[in-house]
Amino acid sequence: MYKEAVRIAPWSNSTHHRLGFCYVQIGKLDESVLEFEKTIQLGPEHILAYKSYAGLGYVYLQKSQFDKAIEMYQKAIKGIIDEKERVYQDLGNCYLAQGKYDEAISMFKEALRINPEFLQPHIYLGEAYLKKGMKDKAIKKYKDYLERATDEKEIQKVKVIISELNQL
Repeated sequence: MYKEAVRIAPWSNSTHHRLGFCYVQIGKLDESVLEFEKTIQLGPEHILAYKSYAGLGYVYLQKSQFDKAIEMYQKAIKGIIDEKERVYQDLGNCYLAQGKYDEAISMFKEALRINPEFLQPHIYLGEAYLKKGMKDKAIKKYKDYLERATDEKEIQKVKVIISELNQL
């Protein structure tokens, strides 16, 4: 549907943007890059350009191209208004994957500052603290997650992690 819309209105940055996310959903990451880049080209200062930077960041994160992902997420932060906490979380995941734990912790904390109800950064903070050898802080973040979580499957996973950490 969006491919046809792009054919009819190639000047529409919103159509390119939506097609980019459709490609992400079906795992066609290289195609999504082209659509996000076209969105940015059509309106570099438009909100969809910044959302496309976030989309590119996500694609590069999935492809383990962390430096490119970080560059795209940093551009996205400059103009995204909604769901900025997700961009900070993904930035944190890039730094975590690179072993840059202090930077990762900073990004996860920023995600929680923006949206204290956003649960996933607690898990990632726990992981980052653990990798830094800060077991007590890791356990606290995992417990913070448990206080708010509702997904029983995830709750059980986190309880296992805490139990294993307490045995160390």
